Amino acid sequence: DPNPLSQKNEFLEQIEQRIEYANKNFSSVRAGWESDKGRIYVKYGEPFEIYEGNTGKFDGLANTDQQFFQNRDYELWKYHMEDGRDEIFLFFETQTFGDLRLIYSETNSEVGFARWQKYLSEENLKKIIGGFYE
Repeated sequence: DPNPLSQKNEFLEQIEQRIEYANKNFSSVRAGWESDKGRIYVKYGEPFEIYEGNTGKFDGLANTDQQFFQNRDYELWKYHMEDGRDEIFLFFETQTFGDLRLIYSETNSEVGFARWQKYLSEENLKKIIGGFYE
């Protein structure tokens, strides 16, 4: 409770509002707050910037897994953190039912897929996130 002298717990109310928003906006095969996007939203709040895209067709893929994951939707969320850093979270359509999963993040407190290279080559990851730090 940031202000113990007040009648209400402002932090708890903020978290409850975020959970309600996540349930309304990120539900698919599970409750919105249980999804990767919902969890990040509840923890960090509204992103500073969101970029939605589709991978399209990648050139020169030797990896058959990466060939399978062409033409998939993704979202990049950008946050300005309290310590002055910018953090990005890459959500990727690993299945075909619209549930975007967190596959990549540079923050130590959030773990994406350990094998994100299964979905994207490092070169294609750089293409997707390139310019997002500007």
